[in-house]
Amino acid sequence: MDIQSNEYISGLSQLEMLNADGKYFGLIHTSDFENSSINYYQRLSLEKAKKIGADAVYFRNFPNQNRPSKPQLYIFDFTTKEQDVVEIHKNVWSSTEVRLYLVITKTEIKFYNSSKPVEHTKSGNLQVSPFETLKIAGDAVKKYKEYSAKKFDNGSFWEQTKYDFGYSETAYEKLISELKKTRNLFLDKIKLDKTIASKLLVLGILVKYLEERVDIDENRNETRVFAADFFNQEKFGYATDFTETIRKGNQYTLNLFEYLSNHFNGKIFYLSDISKEQIKGKDLSPLADFLSGVLDENQFVFWRLYSFNYLPIELISSIYEMFLEADNSTGVAYTPSYLVSFMIDECMPINQPKENFKILDPACGSGIFLVSAYKRIIDWWRVSYHEKTGEWIQPGKDNLNELKKLLKESIYGIDIADEAVDLAIFSLSLTLCDILSPKVIWENLRFDNLSDNVVASDFFDWYPQNTDKKFDLVIGNPPFVEYGLKVPKINSLITGLGLVEQVPNNQSALLFTILGMNLLKKEKGLLSFILPSGPLLYNNSQKPINFRKWLFAEYNIPQIIDFTYLSNTLFKNKGNEKNVAVSAFFLENKVPDSDPVYHITVKKLKTAKERQYFEIDHYDFHKVAKSDALENPFVWKSNLLGGGRLVPFINRLTNFQSLKDFLDKRKEKGWIYGDGVIEGKKTDNQITQKDLEEKKYKSAEFLTNKRIFNPSDFDENGIHETYICERQYFQRSRNTKKEIFLKNHLLIKKNIGKNSIPCILLDYDMIFKNEVIGIHASIDQTEQLTNVYNRIKENSLYRFYILTTSARSGVSRSTKTTLQKDILGIPFPEDEREIELTKFDEILISDTLNYSLEFLGKDTNVKVLESTSEKELISFGEIFCEVLNLLFETESKRYVQKSIYQTESFICNIFEYGNEITFSKTLKTEDEIEKHIAQLVYNKIGTSYRINRVVKIYDGNLIYLIKPKELRYWLQSIALRDADETIVDLYNAGY
Repeated sequence: MDIQSNEYISGLSQLEMLNADGKYFGLIHTSDFENSSINYYQRLSLEKAKKIGADAVYFRNFPNQNRPSKPQLYIFDFTTKEQDVVEIHKNVWSSTEVRLYLVITKTEIKFYNSSKPVEHTKSGNLQVSPFETLKIAGDAVKKYKEYSAKKFDNGSFWEQTKYDFGYSETAYEKLISELKKTRNLFLDKIKLDKTIASKLLVLGILVKYLEERVDIDENRNETRVFAADFFNQEKFGYATDFTETIRKGNQYTLNLFEYLSNHFNGKIFYLSDISKEQIKGKDLSPLADFLSGVLDENQFVFWRLYSFNYLPIELISSIYEMFLEADNSTGVAYTPSYLVSFMIDECMPINQPKENFKILDPACGSGIFLVSAYKRIIDWWRVSYHEKTGEWIQPGKDNLNELKKLLKESIYGIDIADEAVDLAIFSLSLTLCDILSPKVIWENLRFDNLSDNVVASDFFDWYPQNTDKKFDLVIGNPPFVEYGLKVPKINSLITGLGLVEQVPNNQSALLFTILGMNLLKKEKGLLSFILPSGPLLYNNSQKPINFRKWLFAEYNIPQIIDFTYLSNTLFKNKGNEKNVAVSAFFLENKVPDSDPVYHITVKKLKTAKERQYFEIDHYDFHKVAKSDALENPFVWKSNLLGGGRLVPFINRLTNFQSLKDFLDKRKEKGWIYGDGVIEGKKTDNQITQKDLEEKKYKSAEFLTNKRIFNPSDFDENGIHETYICERQYFQRSRNTKKEIFLKNHLLIKKNIGKNSIPCILLDYDMIFKNEVIGIHASIDQTEQLTNVYNRIKENSLYRFYILTTSARSGVSRSTKTTLQKDILGIPFPEDEREIELTKFDEILISDTLNYSLEFLGKDTNVKVLESTSEKELISFGEIFCEVLNLLFETESKRYVQKSIYQTESFICNIFEYGNEITFSKTLKTEDEIEKHIAQLVYNKIGTSYRINRVVKIYDGNLIYLIKPKELRYWLQSIALRDADETIVDLYNAGY
């Protein structure tokens, strides 16, 4: 490690990155990246940081050693040298590795937001300013606490900061945004074909990448791919650079692409004759403007903000997917790179290198999964080399053939779109450029033809001819569209598979899953797909249940990572904002073992919404017994909403008679129930003669000219507005029954409402739409019908039950809407007193409705993400102790809440088993508390509390609960879960 100045060390100490003993915690200097004590994830991140010129990286480490360390910020030492901050900012922003970096000078620490590009002034100059500057000597300790390393250790910095580190202005988003503008210009004004426009843009980016690809040695000598006078040739128009070649004329640009195609091989720069002819007659100046950053309508094009030399290769492979996603609705969704990285880390841990490892993405798009997988294959190769020789190798020309062989023998993809396949091949080839020096790229690199690896084909066509191929990993994000059963190849496939159960909703992604499993190696093969959560976890109609049972009985499923909380943010891309609940399923091609399934429910925290990484803590992990996975349809929704005691509570409620059972028993007495009317097309004028002949629509005189209301005008306060229905024809529905619209009927909206299920009892006729259920009873049954109304109105148990069992409520775009079967499924015994709720049941109901539902539906101002009050902490402690004392209280001893400590980093709630003790809020100073607890943690579990979000320590008669300040950690329902886990811990310890 280089010698650091006193000012630099003092700055790090102020930020608690350096302890009193002079030891670093999460900080590693780039000069130490070959140190044997650092892990391989850190080594690779340090390599990137060193390339950019950073002096150190601060890492977030996790107690689970399988989770990769996450770089949080870069540190630049300006105490002994000065650098160009604008250039640093361009490089850090372009690399997209971190969202924050700091510069330490002799007197100050300056913080820069690298999620945003450099600014350009009116005169065209580039500038960047720190968002915070602290004096190394003089600023208040409290100010430094805002940037304490401890907050990066447990992730709380990103949740608590007032500054915006979101993804909207990151290099990824800005490049895609500008590319779309330029592409639209080509399409709308210059009239280029979509495919050719996309190809031209991608080729332009590749040449720009090669042009800017530079390595700088320790003596500041530069090595580039293209020599200084490369473009100064007759065939390139005697240009000074690539953009000038474009401006010189289209033929020169085409000459360049042809020359590079011949030089590199592999058809990377290949353009067909048809493409060339179309390009020749078009104005390509927008491409040159885009790549050079000239003035455009008095605004500087953003390219000057970039350092393409540091741009991640994965971005290029995502470009086409974003184009395709914006163009159509064929189920294509751009997969965020941080989600791809997360899945690769789960399936291909860097510290577990494997040989002869084959990977398939059967819906590869432009190859973002394949690129990340190939990068990991190269990482494995380097790790294996290091473990054999002790040397951390930087691949060069001597390793080129081996790396190309790994690509040819490991990476395979299928996609239905030719241009996507071209870009996938292009991106994979470019991955080699990312690791090689410019000299090796130009002098030695020749791209292989990968057309046998990445194939342009419909996977449903490719599969029958390739069932003999077997892979170690099948990974990807298959399309979420319905396939047509009338399509011969689909029928043939399904017949050949001999499926025991029908695929829910004819969901293409699920058929991809079944076919993918058949392509896995037996026993050791793994499939990891992004799949719709609804049909696989939350839809409890019989067909999805049967399919789910079959899937869990047929294959071993070790874990499911559920992103339902992120349904309205995960695939929220500019111009194509999707709202879909998805999960990452992991399936092994072997008989199910006896181990539980880990159901991991990822919460909607800032780091996930801002596309940095997924924060997963103790309360997100739920163990599901294989028997429950097969037989308990509500276990997944219970886990989504908190788990713990919710599962047995819901199971208990399902044993009661349902509202449907209750109503069916009364059919003989004239009770009738059903959905309201479906209007279908907006007006009668839109209904054709063919619609009537095919009986898609029919008249219903009992509906025409009757009073009706819009569902939006019906809430828990009643019906606010009605009008006369002048429609004559209505969409045919078998469930629409005349009687439900007649007086003496109970109307129930398919919605759990804000505080009560909207329902109303009417003594006059009223028609309504199918978002409402009607229950009609004869006049002599009015008292009984009123009783049903009174039981449902303002009944929090029923709202809770619907939320925890519905496939729609809490999962769909509108978190409160529900289905008829959910309303009719509520527990409804003849005597409502049969349902006896305990105090703990009431807690589960209250927390689920007041907090979990809001957390699912809202993006901002979420109560559970706010700091916990002292009153809430005391309530937590009371419930925690009450549960423990049910087992451990004696005449002389019981558990009591002893004290609560709050520091900048956490809350510590302490409980003691003994005689009655006086409660005290705090007993020690913050530093004393932190030191005391740090020592306890070190002695008890051998790790540091700084990296644990949830820590539980048993110290004699004392129990320490140490958690972040957010209310979600200190709810009374969490107290129940903590207490139950504590009882198990104490029981296992012999108490």
